[in-house]
Amino acid sequence: MRIVRTLLCALGLVLVAGPAAAQNLLVNPSFELPLAPDWTRQAGSSGAEATETTTVHFGAQSIKLSKGAGSSGFEAWVQCVPITASHSYTWGTWSFVPSGQTGGNAVKVNWCTSCASCSFSTAPNPSTTTNAWEKLIQTTVAPGGVSFAVIVLTATTPDTTAFDGFFDDAFIGQGITPAGLQRFSAD
Repeated sequence: MRIVRTLLCALGLVLVAGPAAAQNLLVNPSFELPLAPDWTRQAGSSGAEATETTTVHFGAQSIKLSKGAGSSGFEAWVQCVPITASHSYTWGTWSFVPSGQTGGNAVKVNWCTSCASCSFSTAPNPSTTTNAWEKLIQTTVAPGGVSFAVIVLTATTPDTTAFDGFFDDAFIGQGITPAGLQRFSAD
């Protein structure tokens, strides 16, 4: 009888505690710390980046990705995190595109067997709003056989005009709900 009571008490503690809170797998998701070594510039990027203190979604800083006038292209920063294949992940970021820009921001995830070997990619989730913070969010099941997700934040323009795009509070994880993303960060 004593063993049964002890087991019931232990079970009650587990039930009272409830499910574990959703965890953001990204390191420095709100860019409050130096970008390196967790965030890296994507190969082929043709712009520049800086942490920004005046255009922020939450906290003291965001990341500003810029492309100068005179060349078309993009500026992208990435972070690779370990994941479990065939599980559902919610991922995204907050995006700000100043009014008058001809380009846009986008976020996507590459599904990879290593941080350098990616074979699956989600379609980019582009911004559609200007001059206001916009939540870009998707939920996707990671393909079988992958072990890593590379989140890609991209500012791009289709022509040779200058472009600035801002990102803040990026996220990827399991059990993240849209309602819980007003400010999802774990700096």
